[in-house]
Amino acid sequence: MRIPMPSPRSFRLAIVGLSLAIGTLARGSEPARPADPLLRLVPSDAGLVLTVEGLRDWWRIIGDSRLVDGLGKVPAIQSWLESGPIRDLKRSAAEIESALGVKTSEIRDELIGDAVVLALRLPLDRPADPAEARGLLLLRARGPAPLDRLINAVNDAQMQNGGLARVEERERMGQRYHVRIFPEGSGRPMEWYVRFPDGTFAFSNSQEMIEEVMDRHPADRGATPGPSRARPAALGDSPRLLAVRRRLPARPLACLYVNPRTVERLLGLVSSPAKPSEARLQAMIRRHLSAVEYAGASLVWRTDAIAIDAVETLDASRVDGWLRGWARDGRTIRPMLRRVPNSAVAMASIHVNFASVREAIEAIVPEGDQKRFRNLEIVLTGLLLGNEAMEVVRALGPGVVAFMDAPPESPGPGERSGAINASGRLFPMVVVVDIGGGSSPMVAAESLQNALKTVLALVAMDEKHAGGRASIVSTRVEGASILALDVPIPFAFAVDRAGGRLVLGTSPEAVARTLEASTDLESGARFREWQAGAFPGFETFFCVDMDALARLVDRHRDRIVDRLSARDGRSVGEVGDEMRNALAVARLFRAAFVAGRMESDASAIHRRLGLILQENRRPGS
Repeated sequence: MRIPMPSPRSFRLAIVGLSLAIGTLARGSEPARPADPLLRLVPSDAGLVLTVEGLRDWWRIIGDSRLVDGLGKVPAIQSWLESGPIRDLKRSAAEIESALGVKTSEIRDELIGDAVVLALRLPLDRPADPAEARGLLLLRARGPAPLDRLINAVNDAQMQNGGLARVEERERMGQRYHVRIFPEGSGRPMEWYVRFPDGTFAFSNSQEMIEEVMDRHPADRGATPGPSRARPAALGDSPRLLAVRRRLPARPLACLYVNPRTVERLLGLVSSPAKPSEARLQAMIRRHLSAVEYAGASLVWRTDAIAIDAVETLDASRVDGWLRGWARDGRTIRPMLRRVPNSAVAMASIHVNFASVREAIEAIVPEGDQKRFRNLEIVLTGLLLGNEAMEVVRALGPGVVAFMDAPPESPGPGERSGAINASGRLFPMVVVVDIGGGSSPMVAAESLQNALKTVLALVAMDEKHAGGRASIVSTRVEGASILALDVPIPFAFAVDRAGGRLVLGTSPEAVARTLEASTDLESGARFREWQAGAFPGFETFFCVDMDALARLVDRHRDRIVDRLSARDGRSVGEVGDEMRNALAVARLFRAAFVAGRMESDASAIHRRLGLILQENRRPGS
C-alpha cells in the first residue's frame, strides 16, 4: 500500500501551526498581568515605575486575613485607630465622597481595582535635578461613568474655589485630550489628561509624556489618518524589564521598577568622600551600579508569608572580578553546619568565597595602606605555622553559619535564671566556619588552631586579665577541644577536625552546645523548614525565630525595660507599654528572614525578605 505524502503547502501550514503553538506555550510560561497594557504606555527611559495590580481582590484577601484581625487587637493599634487624627481623616474622607459624588470604595474597585501605574522620569537633556522630575499616572477603569464623575467633580470643585483657572479640550491627530490650566502666579505647571474608549486613563504634568502615551495607545494609532506614526519605545516591551520581571513572583500586589541609569545620575549629585578608603568603596559601588542593567522589586502576600523580592540583572562583563569569582563558586554549604542548638533564637547562613572577600578588601584598601596590608598578611602567615595566608583562606568555606543563642533556662551554681554570663553578654553568639571543603583541610585546621591559641596566649598576658597571669584551659566535647581562658572574656574556640569545622563563640558553654548539637539530626530543623517553605534555593540568609524571641524577651522583660528606661530617660511605665505592644505584634509572626543569592554566571542578584505568618503553623505544633 502506498502511503500518501503531504503536499508542500500542507507541510508548510503544519510547520506554521506548530510554531504558533510553541509560541503560545512560551508566552503561557509568562502569564499576562493586569498592568501589562499600561506598562506598554510608559516611556522606556522612565526612572521609577510603581505598579499595583488586583487591588480589588487583594483588599478583600488582606482585610479578611488573621494578621489584620490580630493587628486590630493590639492595644497600641486600637488606640491609634480611635485617635483624633484618624477620626478627622475618616470625616474628611466622608466629606470628599459627598462633594465628589464618588465613594472611595468605588474608586478602589472600579477605577484602580485592576491595575494602576505611576511612572517618574528625569529630563535627559539637562543635569539631573529631582525637582525636574515629571510623573505619569495610568489606570484602566472598569467603566467610563465613575471615571467621568470623578474627573468632572474634581475639576468643578477646584474651579469653584479658585485653585483651577480652566480646563481646555484639545485634539491631536484625531484624539481628544484635556489641559488643566492654573491661575497666573500660582506657580503650578499645567496638567494634561486623556481618556481612551477601553477605559485607559492617563494623567501627567508633562505634555510630552501624555503625547507619547497617545502615540503608544492602540486606539490612537488606529485613528491616525494617513501613514501610521512610529510607536515610541515602551517600557512594557523592554527586554531589560522582562528579564527582571520573569525572575520576580508571578502574582504580586505591587512592583517597583528602577532604571539604574537614573540612580547613576542622582548619585552624581553626591559629593566624593574625603577619606581614601571611603572613596575607593564608593568607586566600587559606582562600578557595580554601572553593571546593573535593570532592577525591580515586588510585594507578595501569601497565606503563609509576606515577602518582598528584589532583583538586579547585570552585565556580567562589567562586574568586578572578585564578585564574578564568588558567583562561580558552585560549592554548597554542608547541612551539618546548620545543626544549631534548638535554643538558638536567630541563625545566619552565608555562602562565602573567602578568596573573593580578600580581593574585595584589597580593592578597598587605599594605595598608601597597601604595604600595611601586605605586612598584615606576613604576620598572619607567621601565626598560621608559616603557611601562606591565601592557602589557608582557600581552604575555608563555602559555609559560614552564625547564631544567637538563648541564655540557659536553668541557672548554674550561684547564678540567677537568665543571668548575664561571665563574658558580660546576655545572648551567647557562635560562628561556625567550614574548613573541610578545601584541598588541604588538615593544614587549615592546624594553622587556625595555632593562630587562635597564640591570640589567646597574648590576651592572657594582658594586665587587664588577672594581672597578666591568666591561663588557657581546655575542655573536651564530642571529640574536639574547646580552648578558653580561665578568666571571663567573650571568646572561646574549638577546631573540630572530625567535623571539618572551626567553632568560635562568646563562651565555652556556647561552643560546647554547638558541638553537641551536631550529632542531633533534628537540631535547627525549624530554620531548615522555614528555608524550604519561604526562601528555597537561598543558601545565604538570616532568619529570626519570632516565637522564641518573644518568649525570651517576655522572660527578661523587667530587666530589659529597666535598662531601656535608664538609657532613654523615660518612665518604666511608658517603656513597659511599648514593650507589651511590640511583643503583641511579634507574636503574630513565626519568623522573619532576609535571603540573597547570585546566579552562577553573575547575570543577576536576587534578594528576598519577609515575615512568616502564624497562620502557617501546623495543628499541634
